[in-house]
Amino acid sequence: MTNDLHDAPFGLVEDVFVAESQRGNGLGTALLREVIAAARAAGCYKLIATSRASRPKVHELYERLGFKNYGLEFRLNLDAAMS
Repeated sequence: MTNDLHDAPFGLVEDVFVAESQRGNGLGTALLREVIAAARAAGCYKLIATSRASRPKVHELYERLGFKNYGLEFRLNLDAAMS
């Protein structure tokens, strides 16, 4: 993704999911390492990972991989179902 504030693009990690039966086997770590490598190869200046507040194990994984907690995400759903 791009924005007008930076010449380089940035990456967004959203809706990544490992089946519950496969968790704890390093699959999520391996997947995220590949995403990080792809973002670097694409010249991204940052990589943003979203996660629900109720997922502390995911937050721990992101932090182990070097992500920093920058706070909250605010969202407004604009689809017709929310009207």
